[in-house]
Amino acid sequence: MRQTIPAIPPQILNAAENNDLVIFVGAGASKLCGSPDWRGFANGVVVELKNAGVLNFLAAEQLQSIPDARRTLSVAMNLAKTKGVKINYEAILHPAKPRERGARLYEILKDLNSIVVTTNYDKWLHKANREQITVGGEDAAARPETLPMDYLEAKYYKNEHFLPYVLTEKGAVIHLHGSYKDEDSMIISMRHYMRHYADEKVVKFLNHLFTHCTVLFLGYGVAELEILEHIIRSNDPVEKNSASEPRHFLLNPIQSHQVQQNQFTENYFSDECGIRVINYEIDEKGYDEVVDVLEAWAPAIKAKTPSLLDYQHQLQLFITDESDALKRTSAIKLVQSQPGLTPFFLNSIKDARWFNELEANGFFAPTSMPPLVITEEQDGGLLYEAPRWPALRYLENVATEGREEDAERIMAVLRKITAYGSESGFDNWRIWASCATIMSLLPLNVIKFKDIDMIGVWLNTMFNADLIGHNICTGLLPRLLESLAPDDADKALALIEKITVEKSDA
Repeated sequence: MRQTIPAIPPQILNAAENNDLVIFVGAGASKLCGSPDWRGFANGVVVELKNAGVLNFLAAEQLQSIPDARRTLSVAMNLAKTKGVKINYEAILHPAKPRERGARLYEILKDLNSIVVTTNYDKWLHKANREQITVGGEDAAARPETLPMDYLEAKYYKNEHFLPYVLTEKGAVIHLHGSYKDEDSMIISMRHYMRHYADEKVVKFLNHLFTHCTVLFLGYGVAELEILEHIIRSNDPVEKNSASEPRHFLLNPIQSHQVQQNQFTENYFSDECGIRVINYEIDEKGYDEVVDVLEAWAPAIKAKTPSLLDYQHQLQLFITDESDALKRTSAIKLVQSQPGLTPFFLNSIKDARWFNELEANGFFAPTSMPPLVITEEQDGGLLYEAPRWPALRYLENVATEGREEDAERIMAVLRKITAYGSESGFDNWRIWASCATIMSLLPLNVIKFKDIDMIGVWLNTMFNADLIGHNICTGLLPRLLESLAPDDADKALALIEKITVEKSDA
């Protein structure tokens, strides 16, 4: 008798609508493609060691007889590394052709275009689109020598990749336990697990995932419970969600006669992990049933195209704690991928700790200054618009704090962009007016006598320089005149001369 597809919880529907749904894929999904379980994987590595002459028949049999398959695998992989044996993980993990139902499951996952996190090492989540395997105008899929290109390389699989930022990248696939292409990245032994889940990047990545996203686990059965516990308990979401309905869900295959066992499983995940179990019966089709469930759900949970407002919400999560270096890095990466966020970003941050990262990523580069926007009016005249440069708003925020070490760095930026303007003929009176404001906020001792010449460059705009002059005359000049330092008196005289000469020439 055909079983009913379970209903989609409203929390999952809302998460999909808001682009907050993350799908967590376990080994059960890959087994549908024909990939081995832990025991099959371990035995495959042992066989390669045997074929390479590292193990004889007896040693291979004894190694394969260890009850814990992951212990067998850990010993075998260490032995391979010691003996210099290159293990063919491609052949062990992947049949020549995936089983039809498994391939269909991964097609659905790809079409959802959701963010996917997986503890699998294999390639099934990286099926290339036809346009991605076309070289020189020819269909590479039709050429046998190019068949490996049917699958793309994993992009996120090392600890250094696990930044909250990747959870904003539509369709991203994150291999939490590494990729078969890089043996050193694979998390297998207990020592690997302990080190991995103590790593700051991994902990903060999972913390962000479970705090701000709704997670749907699939492909996790009894054999994978230990792995799932490592993931969940590393962030203890039970405490965070104890006062509300669970935000995370597990698709759980059940047999209809195991009523009591199913109840125990539901209670365990709810009480210990803060996860709601969604049961689906496998009496008729077996584990393949998950394909039908996901196919039925797909139209309702397919990822939407994020709007700039969606990305702005994500950015706000990163910049709330300006002391967190990983979140600062995530914020910058998100802004680089979505340049439309730049004004909001630079107007929002105020902490000097951003300075080095912003400078290293080119936010203060003179070439990023916006030029004049020139439009022709109906009468044939030209309209000149001077856009703001958001980077200067950040510098103004930091300059207000008045710390000398920050002031030196800000002054260096002003010198660089002014030199660029002087040499290239760049002109934007709004930018020069902002520079005048920033200089007026800096400690006087960081402003050198020769820096007064920069004001001449600013005033030499082809447009009205009144705002530039106003900012200098109401900000920097009074401070220089009131200062008791002899050097500041010299600067004041040079500034007065610069202003009067430039203004009279104008």
